[in-house]
Amino acid sequence: MYLVIFYLLALNETIATWDGGVLTQDAFDLFLNGQKHIPGSEEYYEDLAKVLYLSIYEPLAYRDNLHLSTSVQEEIEVWEKQRLANLYRSTHAPQLKYVDDHAIRSFYEKNRDSFYTSPKVSFHALFLSRTRYGDWELRDRLSDYKHRWQEGANLISLIEEERKQSGEANGTFSEIAMGKLAASIQSALMQSQDDKPIEISTALGLFWIHVFERKDPVLLPFEQVQGIIRHRLHEQQIQVWESQFPSKDLDEALAQAARSEHLSEDSLFQKAKSDHIRWQLADAAFYRDCPNLIDDYELQGKYAEHPHRFTQSLIKLITVRSERLDHESLDLIRKIQDKLSASTDLRRTLESIAQEPQISVIECEPLMPRDLYMVHPDLPEIVKNLHIGDVSEPKRLKGVVPEKGVRIDADLIVFLDDRREPPLEDIKPLLYELYRSHISSGFDVFFAEIGPRWNIQLVQQP
Repeated sequence: MYLVIFYLLALNETIATWDGGVLTQDAFDLFLNGQKHIPGSEEYYEDLAKVLYLSIYEPLAYRDNLHLSTSVQEEIEVWEKQRLANLYRSTHAPQLKYVDDHAIRSFYEKNRDSFYTSPKVSFHALFLSRTRYGDWELRDRLSDYKHRWQEGANLISLIEEERKQSGEANGTFSEIAMGKLAASIQSALMQSQDDKPIEISTALGLFWIHVFERKDPVLLPFEQVQGIIRHRLHEQQIQVWESQFPSKDLDEALAQAARSEHLSEDSLFQKAKSDHIRWQLADAAFYRDCPNLIDDYELQGKYAEHPHRFTQSLIKLITVRSERLDHESLDLIRKIQDKLSASTDLRRTLESIAQEPQISVIECEPLMPRDLYMVHPDLPEIVKNLHIGDVSEPKRLKGVVPEKGVRIDADLIVFLDDRREPPLEDIKPLLYELYRSHISSGFDVFFAEIGPRWNIQLVQQP
């Protein structure tokens, strides 16, 4: 793999000229260092490395009269078919068409039902394992637990007691998506009443589950799914092209088409090399010419179209360290919420709360929705629903706080200190990036927009 990458990147020669200058490969590499817009995946380069390896291995095997086992030969035949099919795709599949915002919004509106979250349920589960007990003992033990509960025993205590015998399936589980539960449990919970536990028999054992909270499905906002929609629409373009080939064995049909045209890895390699250079050139041109491509007035318009993307939230994350979200940690969280709600001096109250051994208070830098998402996918929605001075409901979260590098794996509540709209100058790079994503769905669209501005001429051609 490294041989291929070296060959692609190490050519220090002029690769393009434009009005007022020349561009060398070294200059490209220096300019693009740290950026993530260069196309070509690790897997793609690995495939090229396999081709180079086979070109060396096969002559040696022939010279030394080596014979491959039947299973290895079959594996190579499958790999060869996939390789040729991918080669044909890369040289014949149509250029992905630019998908504009209107098409994405239209798809969202027509398919809203597919963008709802799964309903969520929070419950206490007492589980008796069939590997631990026989059928009669299972029934007797569950009957004993039911009787003790009816007599006033705490369900959490009963669950902890059985946890020592039947394991981690015993516990309190918060906001579990219904779709992630086993079908038998999912069906039973949908029909259960929340005021009393329900018994569920499975192949693994007996569950006795008490639901204490349900959350209905929520429609995901357009901004959160537009990238997914763009990908789906691109997939549809490819599927239309692939539909002209026999569907029974698509890879074999594409491989046969590649054989009939005598396509070779060399042509694929040269195309990759050329595309790599052209994409780099377009990227460099775009980022050098941003102010000429889109002025401040247009940027302000894009800012106005998507203000929620850039709103910065000043939050404090208050974490309660515990193994699970149980009654003890919930009680502690409720006390924290009450203290904050009644406080007349929030800073002093937070300092006091932070003295508790189980509690940490993390004061975050101003975070945009995408930064919140990096901490945890649920956090943007949690913060969005808060007013300034509000405290969120508790939630079990696992993630990393940007800038701080602090890892969270604890019960957490969010305190919203303030919201602010950053000035245009602070978010220009993000707006440029947004504009670039609109014109870079396909190279031809992108380069046609960028190239003529300097009379760009590619010097290094395949």
